[in-house]
Amino acid sequence: MSSAAIAPEVPPKRFHVFVSYRVSTDAELAERLTDKLQALTIQNEQREIHFKCFLDKQNLKEGEDFESQFLSALDGSCLFLPLVSESSLATMRDVQPGGTDNVVKEWQCALAMQRKNSIQIVPILVGAEDRVDGSRLYKRFNGFSIVGSLPNITIKDAPDENTVRDVVTAILKLQGVFMNPSEVSDKIPIIVSRFSNELWVSQLKKKLSSHFASNLFQPSFRQFWDNQSELGPEPQYTCVQCLKPFSESKNGEGACRFHLTDGPVQKFGLVLTLCLNLEP
Repeated sequence: MSSAAIAPEVPPKRFHVFVSYRVSTDAELAERLTDKLQALTIQNEQREIHFKCFLDKQNLKEGEDFESQFLSALDGSCLFLPLVSESSLATMRDVQPGGTDNVVKEWQCALAMQRKNSIQIVPILVGAEDRVDGSRLYKRFNGFSIVGSLPNITIKDAPDENTVRDVVTAILKLQGVFMNPSEVSDKIPIIVSRFSNELWVSQLKKKLSSHFASNLFQPSFRQFWDNQSELGPEPQYTCVQCLKPFSESKNGEGACRFHLTDGPVQKFGLVLTLCLNLEP
Protein backbone atom coordinates (compact mmCIF):
# COMPACT_ATOMS: atom_id res chain seq x y z
CA MET A 1 0.00 0.00 0.00
CA SER A 2 1.52 3.33 -0.98
CA SER A 3 1.28 6.73 0.69
CA ALA A 4 -0.31 8.10 -2.45
CA ALA A 5 -3.12 5.59 -2.12
CA ILE A 6 -3.91 6.90 1.36
CA ALA A 7 -3.34 10.60 0.86
CA PRO A 8 -3.55 11.41 -2.85
CA GLU A 9 -3.95 15.12 -2.18
CA VAL A 10 -0.79 15.55 -0.11
CA PRO A 11 1.13 18.46 -1.69
CA PRO A 12 4.95 18.68 -1.79
CA LYS A 13 6.32 19.63 1.62
CA ARG A 14 8.84 22.44 2.19
CA PHE A 15 8.52 23.02 5.95
CA HIS A 16 8.55 20.43 8.67
CA VAL A 17 6.67 22.67 11.11
CA PHE A 18 4.26 25.63 10.83
CA VAL A 19 4.11 27.68 14.04
CA SER A 20 0.77 29.46 14.44
CA TYR A 21 0.40 32.11 17.14
CA ARG A 22 -1.23 35.40 18.07
CA VAL A 23 1.26 38.27 17.79
CA SER A 24 -0.27 40.28 20.63
CA THR A 25 -0.07 37.45 23.17
CA ASP A 26 2.43 34.75 22.20
CA ALA A 27 5.06 36.22 19.85
CA GLU A 28 8.03 35.78 22.18
CA LEU A 29 7.21 32.13 22.88
CA ALA A 30 6.66 31.40 19.18
CA GLU A 31 10.07 32.75 18.27
CA ARG A 32 11.85 30.85 21.04
CA LEU A 33 10.09 27.62 20.12
CA THR A 34 10.98 28.06 16.45
CA ASP A 35 14.63 28.85 17.12
CA LYS A 36 15.04 25.83 19.39
CA LEU A 37 13.37 23.48 16.92
CA GLN A 38 15.49 24.68 14.01
CA ALA A 39 18.64 23.98 16.00
CA LEU A 40 17.67 20.29 16.20
CA THR A 41 17.65 17.46 13.69
CA ILE A 42 15.10 14.80 12.74
CA GLN A 43 15.66 11.48 14.48
CA ASN A 44 16.60 8.23 12.69
CA GLU A 45 18.02 9.93 9.59
CA GLN A 46 21.44 8.89 8.30
CA ARG A 47 22.17 12.51 7.37
CA GLU A 48 21.71 15.55 9.63
CA ILE A 49 18.42 17.14 8.60
CA HIS A 50 17.58 20.23 10.62
CA PHE A 51 13.98 21.18 11.21
CA LYS A 52 12.66 23.83 8.85
CA CYS A 53 9.94 25.89 10.49
CA PHE A 54 7.60 28.48 9.07
CA LEU A 55 7.24 31.54 11.31
CA ASP A 56 5.72 34.63 9.78
CA LYS A 57 8.36 36.96 11.22
CA GLN A 58 11.15 34.90 9.66
CA ASN A 59 9.58 33.76 6.40
CA LEU A 60 7.09 36.29 5.03
CA LYS A 61 8.40 38.39 2.16
CA GLU A 62 7.73 42.10 1.91
CA GLY A 63 5.76 43.23 -1.12
CA GLU A 64 3.94 39.92 -1.57
CA ASP A 65 0.41 39.07 -0.46
CA PHE A 66 0.62 37.91 3.15
CA GLU A 67 -2.45 35.67 3.07
CA SER A 68 -1.26 33.86 -0.04
CA GLN A 69 2.12 33.28 1.59
CA PHE A 70 0.49 31.93 4.75
CA LEU A 71 -1.72 29.52 2.82
CA SER A 72 1.17 28.35 0.61
CA ALA A 73 3.35 27.71 3.67
CA LEU A 74 0.55 25.88 5.43
CA ASP A 75 0.01 23.72 2.36
CA GLY A 76 3.73 22.94 2.30
CA SER A 77 4.05 22.02 6.00
CA CYS A 78 3.94 18.61 7.68
CA LEU A 79 3.16 19.55 11.28
CA PHE A 80 0.97 22.43 12.47
CA LEU A 81 1.76 23.75 15.97
CA PRO A 82 -0.92 26.20 17.13
CA LEU A 83 0.05 28.07 20.30
CA VAL A 84 -3.15 27.96 22.34
CA SER A 85 -3.00 30.35 25.28
CA GLU A 86 -5.83 31.58 27.46
CA SER A 87 -5.05 35.16 26.39
CA SER A 88 -5.24 34.22 22.71
CA LEU A 89 -8.57 32.44 23.20
CA ALA A 90 -9.98 35.38 25.16
CA THR A 91 -9.20 37.66 22.20
CA MET A 92 -11.45 35.53 20.00
CA ARG A 93 -14.45 36.67 22.05
CA ASP A 94 -14.22 39.99 20.22
CA VAL A 95 -14.92 38.53 16.77
CA GLN A 96 -18.04 40.20 15.37
CA PRO A 97 -20.43 39.09 12.61
CA GLY A 98 -18.77 39.87 9.31
CA GLY A 99 -15.39 40.14 11.02
CA THR A 100 -12.35 37.92 10.85
CA ASP A 101 -9.50 36.59 12.95
CA ASN A 102 -6.28 35.42 11.31
CA VAL A 103 -5.48 32.88 14.02
CA VAL A 104 -8.92 31.27 13.76
CA LYS A 105 -8.54 31.16 9.99
CA GLU A 106 -5.14 29.43 10.21
CA TRP A 107 -6.53 26.84 12.62
CA GLN A 108 -9.60 26.31 10.46
CA CYS A 109 -7.50 25.77 7.32
CA ALA A 110 -5.20 23.37 9.18
CA LEU A 111 -8.17 21.33 10.44
CA ALA A 112 -9.50 21.04 6.89
CA MET A 113 -6.08 19.83 5.72
CA GLN A 114 -5.82 17.31 8.56
CA ARG A 115 -9.13 15.77 7.48
CA LYS A 116 -7.41 15.06 4.15
CA ASN A 117 -4.29 13.61 5.84
CA SER A 118 -2.14 16.37 4.33
CA ILE A 119 -0.99 17.85 7.67
CA GLN A 120 -1.06 16.87 11.31
CA ILE A 121 -1.85 19.13 14.26
CA VAL A 122 -0.32 19.10 17.74
CA PRO A 123 -1.70 21.96 19.85
CA ILE A 124 0.74 23.63 22.25
CA LEU A 125 -1.33 24.43 25.35
CA VAL A 126 0.39 27.46 26.84
CA GLY A 127 0.35 28.07 30.59
CA ALA A 128 -0.81 31.44 31.90
CA GLU A 129 1.57 33.82 33.60
CA ASP A 130 1.00 34.67 37.25
CA ARG A 131 2.95 36.81 39.69
CA VAL A 132 3.43 35.90 43.33
CA ASP A 133 5.39 38.29 45.56
CA GLY A 134 6.90 39.88 42.48
CA SER A 135 8.07 36.55 41.04
CA ARG A 136 6.88 35.32 37.65
CA LEU A 137 5.15 31.96 37.82
CA TYR A 138 3.09 29.97 35.33
CA LYS A 139 -0.14 28.10 35.83
CA ARG A 140 -0.98 25.05 33.74
CA PHE A 141 -3.17 25.86 30.73
CA ASN A 142 -6.82 25.91 31.76
CA GLY A 143 -8.55 27.58 28.85
CA PHE A 144 -11.15 24.89 28.24
CA SER A 145 -13.78 26.88 30.13
CA ILE A 146 -13.35 29.79 27.72
CA VAL A 147 -14.72 27.82 24.76
CA GLY A 148 -18.37 28.22 25.77
CA SER A 149 -18.04 32.00 25.71
CA LEU A 150 -16.63 32.17 22.19
CA PRO A 151 -18.88 33.49 19.41
CA ASN A 152 -20.90 30.89 17.56
CA ILE A 153 -20.38 32.68 14.25
CA THR A 154 -18.32 32.00 11.12
CA ILE A 155 -15.51 34.42 10.31
CA LYS A 156 -15.38 36.31 7.03
CA ASP A 157 -13.85 34.31 4.15
CA ALA A 158 -13.77 31.14 6.25
CA PRO A 159 -12.74 27.96 4.38
CA ASP A 160 -15.85 26.14 5.68
CA GLU A 161 -18.97 26.75 7.77
CA ASN A 162 -17.47 25.95 11.16
CA THR A 163 -17.85 28.71 13.74
CA VAL A 164 -15.15 30.20 15.94
CA ARG A 165 -16.38 28.00 18.78
CA ASP A 166 -16.37 24.91 16.53
CA VAL A 167 -12.79 25.53 15.43
CA VAL A 168 -11.43 25.98 18.94
CA THR A 169 -13.38 22.97 20.19
CA ALA A 170 -11.86 20.82 17.43
CA ILE A 171 -8.32 22.01 18.21
CA LEU A 172 -8.71 21.31 21.93
CA LYS A 173 -9.93 17.76 21.24
CA LEU A 174 -6.55 16.88 19.70
CA GLN A 175 -3.71 15.41 21.72
CA GLY A 176 -1.57 18.39 22.60
CA VAL A 177 1.51 19.28 24.62
CA PHE A 178 1.16 21.35 27.79
CA MET A 179 3.92 23.94 27.82
CA ASN A 180 4.76 26.77 30.17
CA PRO A 181 7.03 29.40 28.58
CA SER A 182 9.63 28.65 31.24
CA GLU A 183 9.94 24.99 30.18
CA VAL A 184 10.26 25.15 26.39
CA SER A 185 13.52 23.22 26.40
CA ASP A 186 11.93 20.43 28.44
CA LYS A 187 9.03 19.95 26.03
CA ILE A 188 10.89 20.28 22.73
CA PRO A 189 12.02 16.60 22.81
CA ILE A 190 8.36 15.50 22.90
CA ILE A 191 7.64 17.42 19.70
CA VAL A 192 10.80 16.15 17.99
CA SER A 193 10.03 12.54 18.92
CA ARG A 194 6.40 12.70 17.82
CA PHE A 195 7.36 14.26 14.51
CA SER A 196 10.28 11.91 13.80
CA ASN A 197 8.54 8.69 14.80
CA GLU A 198 4.88 9.34 13.96
CA LEU A 199 4.78 11.79 11.04
CA TRP A 200 8.08 11.83 9.17
CA VAL A 201 7.93 8.07 8.66
CA SER A 202 4.73 6.05 8.60
CA GLN A 203 3.51 4.31 11.70
CA LEU A 204 0.55 2.15 12.51
CA LYS A 205 -1.99 4.24 14.37
CA LYS A 206 -3.13 1.20 16.32
CA LYS A 207 -2.78 -2.56 16.25
CA LEU A 208 -4.39 -4.30 13.34
CA SER A 209 -7.63 -5.79 14.60
CA SER A 210 -9.06 -6.42 11.14
CA HIS A 211 -7.84 -7.77 7.83
CA PHE A 212 -9.19 -4.56 6.31
CA ALA A 213 -7.09 -1.77 7.74
CA SER A 214 -6.61 0.65 4.87
CA ASN A 215 -7.06 3.72 7.08
CA LEU A 216 -4.80 2.73 9.97
CA PHE A 217 -1.66 4.36 8.62
CA GLN A 218 -0.28 7.86 8.95
CA PRO A 219 1.08 9.33 5.71
CA SER A 220 4.86 9.41 5.56
CA PHE A 221 5.66 13.06 4.98
CA ARG A 222 9.25 12.12 4.19
CA GLN A 223 8.02 10.66 0.90
CA PHE A 224 6.36 13.98 0.03
CA TRP A 225 9.35 16.20 0.80
CA ASP A 226 9.82 18.61 -2.08
CA ASN A 227 13.62 18.37 -2.33
CA GLN A 228 14.42 14.67 -1.94
CA SER A 229 18.12 15.32 -2.59
CA GLU A 230 18.33 16.99 0.83
CA LEU A 231 17.37 13.79 2.60
CA GLY A 232 20.04 11.28 1.76
CA PRO A 233 19.52 7.52 2.17
CA GLU A 234 16.17 6.32 3.46
CA PRO A 235 16.09 5.17 7.13
CA GLN A 236 16.45 1.43 7.61
CA TYR A 237 14.53 -0.59 10.18
CA THR A 238 14.82 -4.11 11.54
CA CYS A 239 11.70 -6.25 11.70
CA VAL A 240 11.36 -7.72 15.19
CA GLN A 241 9.38 -10.60 13.67
CA CYS A 242 11.98 -11.90 11.21
CA LEU A 243 15.01 -9.70 12.10
CA LYS A 244 15.50 -8.67 8.47
CA PRO A 245 16.23 -5.05 7.49
CA PHE A 246 13.64 -3.13 5.53
CA SER A 247 12.90 0.35 4.26
CA GLU A 248 9.43 1.84 4.15
CA SER A 249 9.28 2.61 0.44
CA LYS A 250 10.11 -0.95 -0.64
CA ASN A 251 8.08 -2.86 1.94
CA GLY A 252 4.92 -0.86 2.53
CA GLU A 253 3.96 1.67 5.15
CA GLY A 254 4.94 0.78 8.67
CA ALA A 255 5.65 -2.89 8.04
CA CYS A 256 8.13 -5.43 6.73
CA ARG A 257 6.66 -7.81 4.15
CA PHE A 258 9.34 -10.50 4.41
CA HIS A 259 7.41 -12.59 6.90
CA LEU A 260 4.45 -12.87 4.54
CA THR A 261 6.30 -15.62 2.62
CA ASP A 262 5.77 -18.51 5.00
CA GLY A 263 4.02 -19.70 8.14
CA PRO A 264 0.63 -18.69 9.54
CA VAL A 265 1.08 -15.05 8.54
CA GLN A 266 0.77 -15.99 4.87
CA LYS A 267 -2.44 -17.86 5.61
CA PHE A 268 -4.07 -14.74 7.04
CA GLY A 269 -2.37 -12.38 4.59
CA LEU A 270 -1.95 -9.46 7.00
CA VAL A 271 0.97 -7.34 8.13
CA LEU A 272 1.87 -7.68 11.79
CA THR A 273 2.20 -4.66 14.07
CA LEU A 274 5.50 -6.06 15.32
CA CYS A 275 7.53 -4.57 12.52
CA LEU A 276 8.37 -1.13 13.90
CA ASN A 277 8.88 -2.28 17.46
CA LEU A 278 5.26 -1.74 18.43
CA GLU A 279 3.89 -4.00 21.11
CA PRO A 280 2.28 -7.17 19.66
